[in-house]
Amino acid sequence: MKSIGYVRVSTEEQDIRNQELEIRRYADSKNIIINEFIQLEISSRKNQKERRIEEIKTKLSEKDNLIVSELSRLGRSTKEVLFLLDELKEKGVIVHLIKQNLVLDKNSSDPMSKVLLTILASFGELERDLISQRTKEALKSKKESGVILGRPKGTTGKSKLDGKEKEIKDFLSKGISKSSIAKILDCDRSTLNNFIKSRNL
Repeated sequence: MKSIGYVRVSTEEQDIRNQELEIRRYADSKNIIINEFIQLEISSRKNQKERRIEEIKTKLSEKDNLIVSELSRLGRSTKEVLFLLDELKEKGVIVHLIKQNLVLDKNSSDPMSKVLLTILASFGELERDLISQRTKEALKSKKESGVILGRPKGTTGKSKLDGKEKEIKDFLSKGISKSSIAKILDCDRSTLNNFIKSRNL
């Protein structure tokens, strides 16, 4: 089990030492041994790599601890913080938020932790829905603009019936019904019809 204390201040602040002491006191009270401190003086406007968030995600795994003085140290927006917490939760990382008096642990029975996990799950689901909606709207817009979507005309997709063209032709020439052919070839009638049409059989 690994534990990391994350300390970040913006350039106009001078409380790196205060944050570190706060994290050490908290860790001592919980009998957590901190293996590493990540300390940096950098604006929240910098990207995750520059703020060493990517490094944290790489270093921590299931049952490891991330301890921060407060939620705002982790990101520049609510959305970014929620995404990060959701990523860490999925990895099984235990996140300690000292000022919020919260421990985010997917295996915890703490009511507040469960509430926050529920919010994160809902947020993730909402984001997936929004992505899906944006994709549909983009496709609709392209279609309305005259952009041809899908497979180019004149091309055919792969089918489980590929290679059975001669066999199907023979069946058809003998007057065997399409329903019977579909049963023989173990496929749906619609699959057979589409195959015959696309291959001009």
